[in-house]
Amino acid sequence: MKNNGTQQSQYLLIALIIAGWFGINLFYDWHSKGQDLASGYIGSKILLKGEIDHLYSYDKNQYPEQDDELWDQIAEESECGMDILHPYVQIPLWAGLLQPLVKYLQYPEFTHIFHIIILLSLLGSILLSFKMWAPEFLESIPLMLFLIIFSLTMPFRYTLFLMQTHPILFFFMILGLYLDHKNKPFIGGMVMAFPIAIKITPIIILFYWMIKKRMRALWGALTGGALLGITSLILAGWQSHLNFLERIQQISSITLTGYGNHSIRAYLMRTTMTLDSVKQWYMYQTPAWVSVTSTLISILLFSLFFISVYRARKKLDGHYDIIVAQLIILQIITAPIAWMHYFFMLFVPIIIAFKYIRSENSIGAWLLWGITIIGQLFPFAYAKIAYHYTNSNQVILFGLYLGLILYTYFILKLWTVKEPAS
Repeated sequence: MKNNGTQQSQYLLIALIIAGWFGINLFYDWHSKGQDLASGYIGSKILLKGEIDHLYSYDKNQYPEQDDELWDQIAEESECGMDILHPYVQIPLWAGLLQPLVKYLQYPEFTHIFHIIILLSLLGSILLSFKMWAPEFLESIPLMLFLIIFSLTMPFRYTLFLMQTHPILFFFMILGLYLDHKNKPFIGGMVMAFPIAIKITPIIILFYWMIKKRMRALWGALTGGALLGITSLILAGWQSHLNFLERIQQISSITLTGYGNHSIRAYLMRTTMTLDSVKQWYMYQTPAWVSVTSTLISILLFSLFFISVYRARKKLDGHYDIIVAQLIILQIITAPIAWMHYFFMLFVPIIIAFKYIRSENSIGAWLLWGITIIGQLFPFAYAKIAYHYTNSNQVILFGLYLGLILYTYFILKLWTVKEPAS
């Protein structure tokens, strides 16, 4: 047992490691223009101006661009400094919530504030995940090694480069699970409603509470969703929400085949395309066979998951972390769009897998786990090298392969899990 002096030294060392990691990453990306963040900023400005018909403007041919003069005007007035403006794709609520900041800040100051918020969100997600599922990583050396490796992964670096808000939503998702873990299910559910309202796909995580029969958490999510829905209507009005639904309908009928999309649908679409086509960010009408096949594959993945959970239902005590890991994986890979930076969330399944692999001490399991780590690092070199020299239009989808490797591992764990000792 550690004495007080040793424990205090350990806490101090952990604090220094965290501060060092935070400072280095803050400095490294401080001047990033944040291409993805700009859409939220300009969208919020559009709401402030009352020009809601321009909120969901987008280029009909090339996804990451805009062809709206109002967007260009706001970008110039706000010192965005970008030639390419990504379209706004979130629910109007997000643009409405940003208004207090957007009203008084130019875009460069806005990005600095969000840079800090995004890093804090990532740190919060990591520490809460360790606390719930991998407490051994809260020691100084494991924590330092994890933060170093995590900082070198392409999803993490790309997230900071783009100033993606996904880490903020992921933090609220993990916080909701943590509050439930601390026996505050209703509050946890209300917190979970926020990422669901903004991004929709985190709704998959609610299956975790359904499987555990955590009805108070589900009621909390429903209550929080209703309150956020009312708030969104107050902030942005009916018409902007109708425009949002129309935009979602448009997106559902097209496939973005740009190299950043690691979804199953993109994988299937690329089988009919050249590498040069993949390197562009064009939008294509989704062929019926791609739509049907990708839907069937997603149904198959979910069905296999639920069958495996049902089969292991009497043995799940102490193993519910497998459910969390699988749902995070499915949330990413079954979405129509699975951008490269979404895969930073795989750190949760990876640390949960580490817990089981360490207890098995199997060479094969360690090899698979190592592949998932190296695979996260692989695009770091890939972005500079393989993008220009590869002849394959599918190797770019490495994130999908990693997700499927982890998915398969956890399916096997559900089929081989043992009953808890009585």
